[in-house]
Amino acid sequence: MHKSLTHGGSALEDRPVTVDRRSFCALIAAGCPALGLLGCKRREAPSSSAKPCVVEHRTAANGRVLSQPEWTALEAACARIIPTDDDPGATEAHVVNYIDAQLSLPHFKSFRHTFSDGLRELDRQAAGGAFVALSVAKQDQILTRMERGVPMGPSRAGARSNRRRSSKQFFRLLLTFSLEGYLSDPVYGGNRAEAGWRFIGFEVRPPRPRCPYLGWKNSSQTS
Repeated sequence: MHKSLTHGGSALEDRPVTVDRRSFCALIAAGCPALGLLGCKRREAPSSSAKPCVVEHRTAANGRVLSQPEWTALEAACARIIPTDDDPGATEAHVVNYIDAQLSLPHFKSFRHTFSDGLRELDRQAAGGAFVALSVAKQDQILTRMERGVPMGPSRAGARSNRRRSSKQFFRLLLTFSLEGYLSDPVYGGNRAEAGWRFIGFEVRPPRPRCPYLGWKNSSQTS
C-alpha cells in the first residue's frame, strides 16, 4: 500500500510507516462501519418477490461518466491505493466501477470535475508521459506529491474554477472513494465477489440492501 496513506497526513508524514494493508483496511472498516454496510439506511421494505437492483459492472469502454483514458488512469491510481498482492486489490474488486457509478449520481456531480482535473494532473506530473505507463515506484512518488499538495493546472470546469488549486482535494476523494469501493456492499458496484470483506474477515450478516441507496424513493437508477 502507498505508505503515506497509513498516517492520515499527521506529523509522521516523513517517517517510515509499517502498517500492512490488511491491518489498515480492517482499522478503517472498524472506525467507519458505514463502509462495510454502506446503504443500509431506512427505506421501504421490498416485497418478497422483488429482484435486487445492483449496479451493473462496466469497463473502460462504456463508463458512465469516465472517459476511457480517465478510467484507465483511475484504475492505475486505485491499484496503488489498494494494490494486488497475495490478496485481491482495487482492480479485482472493481473499485473504479463503483467510483464511476457514484460520480454518475446527481449529488456527486460536483466531484466529477475534481476527479477529471486530478486524473489529468497525474499525467502532467508524469512529465509528458502517461501515469499508467510509469513503474509502480514512480506512480507512488506522484501520488505522494499529490497527497501533500501540488498546484494543479487549469480546470475544464471553466474560468471560475481556474484559480490555483491544490491536489489535496483530489487525493482525499481518491482515497475515500477507493476505500468505499473496496469495502462497501457489492450492490453498489464495487467489492466484487465480496473481495474486500473477505480480505478483512468481515462476516456478512443480514439485513443486506437489495438496492443502492440513492437518497430518494426511486432506486431504479442503478446502471
